[in-house]
Amino acid sequence: RNVRELRDALETAGVTSFGGRGTSGNGEFFQIRGFGLNTPLRDGIPYDSLGVLTTSDIETVEILKGPASVLSGPGSVGGTVNLVTKKPLFEPFASTSFTVGSFDTYGWSIDVSGPLNDSKTVRYRLNASYDDYGSFRDFVDGDRFSITPTVTWDISPNTSLNIYGQFVNERETIDDGLPETSDGVIDLPRDRFLNEDFGEFEQELFNIGYTLNHKFNEDWSVRHALRYSQYDPLRYYPYFNVFDFDEATGDIGRVEYATAGPHGRFLTNADVIGKFKTGSIEHKLLFGVEYRRNTQDRSFQGFNSYPSINIFNPVYTRRPFEIVPERFLNDKVSQIGVYLQDQIDLLPNLKVLAGLRYDSADQFRTTQNLGEEKVEFEQTDSKWSPRFGIVYQPIQPLSLYASYTSSFNPSF
Repeated sequence: RNVRELRDALETAGVTSFGGRGTSGNGEFFQIRGFGLNTPLRDGIPYDSLGVLTTSDIETVEILKGPASVLSGPGSVGGTVNLVTKKPLFEPFASTSFTVGSFDTYGWSIDVSGPLNDSKTVRYRLNASYDDYGSFRDFVDGDRFSITPTVTWDISPNTSLNIYGQFVNERETIDDGLPETSDGVIDLPRDRFLNEDFGEFEQELFNIGYTLNHKFNEDWSVRHALRYSQYDPLRYYPYFNVFDFDEATGDIGRVEYATAGPHGRFLTNADVIGKFKTGSIEHKLLFGVEYRRNTQDRSFQGFNSYPSINIFNPVYTRRPFEIVPERFLNDKVSQIGVYLQDQIDLLPNLKVLAGLRYDSADQFRTTQNLGEEKVEFEQTDSKWSPRFGIVYQPIQPLSLYASYTSSFNPSF
């Protein structure tokens, strides 16, 4: 299908998407079974971005419907989306593509991989892509560049280290779409644009991390993963105010808005996986510890009046406004999780899964309006999340199962 953005990949999987390209830089929002998905995972680690999520460096997309805190950590009760990235290959590989589409849409991508030494113990992969696109909406356009280098080193037959990085630079015109009233969306041409063409969302995103796998023997292994990411978004535009709309004249009020500031995300986890027997019963045990720390330091300007626009006969001011921050927000959220799971083969055709996770989240937030005292807020949430499942196969082609799972999502 030539899918280049995640929401297009999820169309056929029963996952609803909102936002994305052109929608005020709030990031993409997904719903599974009617519940909002906070953030997708990338190789099992939460992946945050306020921009459009692309697929140029993604091999497959995994979707698990239903709560699953034991393995994926704090998240939506609706389900989990995990992006599995492309890994270095043992044989030389090269691919490139060029795309041309409607509304001045152009894109190219390259994907190269192969060994770096004769023994093939060191391998690399490099994915890069660029998109330049317009829209069926007047004045709306954007561009995005992404590059993802990855190196895998087989240190020994039992130890492997994968190191990766990612850089994304993107820009797009912010477009709030068409206004609506209690009677529904106002009947306007679909290309009608009611913001200003200088209004933009910009973001640079950096990711760096590694995954270390080590096998002690055929039955026991350990995995350690670490990732740090930072993204620095800017949202700057006048948005229209549906509460300041004159239906008789068609004039709608607009408001200045700007927000900027860096977001930092750090995560590390360690898993121990082992197989053993108690008599004739086989066990597959997973034990892990996870630590997350999220920070953000943002400034806001808002809510000053900007010249109104007529929705039936728009006249654009094309006049940028000065950014003067009026509100400041600083967040620090630390989360720690400990989890244990056992998959038990009671009989060749009867399996039981039992798991338990404990999560604790500490948050410290400060807000301050210009010229006022700083306000501080602290909160701690914790929760035990159980998981249980049973599968019975009366005959080989038929499986009967029942499961109980839960998820924990701290309130903010």
